[in-house]
Amino acid sequence: MAYWIDETGIDNMKNSSSYRMYKCDKESDVTKLPTYKNKGEEQKDDISASKTCIYGSECYCIENGKYYTLTKDTDTWVAKPSMSGGNPDINLDEYAKKTDIPKTLPASDVYDWAKQENKPTYTATEVGAIAVSKENGYDASVAQTEKNKKSIEIINGSGEGSISKSLSDAKSYADGLGKNYATVAQGKKADTSVQSVKMQGNDTELKSGTNVVIPAFPIDDGNTNATSTWSSTKIQQELQKLTAAIEALKPQQ
Repeated sequence: MAYWIDETGIDNMKNSSSYRMYKCDKESDVTKLPTYKNKGEEQKDDISASKTCIYGSECYCIENGKYYTLTKDTDTWVAKPSMSGGNPDINLDEYAKKTDIPKTLPASDVYDWAKQENKPTYTATEVGAIAVSKENGYDASVAQTEKNKKSIEIINGSGEGSISKSLSDAKSYADGLGKNYATVAQGKKADTSVQSVKMQGNDTELKSGTNVVIPAFPIDDGNTNATSTWSSTKIQQELQKLTAAIEALKPQQ
């Protein structure tokens, strides 16, 4: 067989189903390929390879290792330029087998400053980063926020320093002070228990409320009781007796 279809369009990621990728044994077989306008030479019982194909179809020649492309301008097969800059005689298959191909090549499109041995230093503005001072301020703000959060949790909790614990302690303290003060009922009773006072004897007595008798003069008069209460009349009488006795004791002139 002089040539044959190796790949077709669509499945080979070509846009047209009429695209063909041929292979041929010898360079002389390239002239037997079909073009866009003319059918090619039939290959024994393979009649599909000779059908016309679209421009841009390709052919690889095993004999010389060249690639050919069907061009639109002349409707002919033309050898493709090599990767080295236009020499069609380079065998790409053989080049791919080379072992002395360098792994790195100079990058002519890379600026010199990017090729320096040491890594360059950039400012925060140049790379759109946060300045160190702002970053430190941010970290400090986050730390303070966490501290405030913990303080709030303590206040809202039930342990030492919490609102509930402080209120409970205050209530216990206030309840402990209650025994030192009269209750409302006790105060009311104290207000109404003494409403009037009277003097023993013929003096006018105050009749409102509960009366408390206060002795006018506690005097030891020899009675069984240690003290006795005299009325104001008896006191006057006793004073008169004392006065007369004093007068009697005065020396006679």
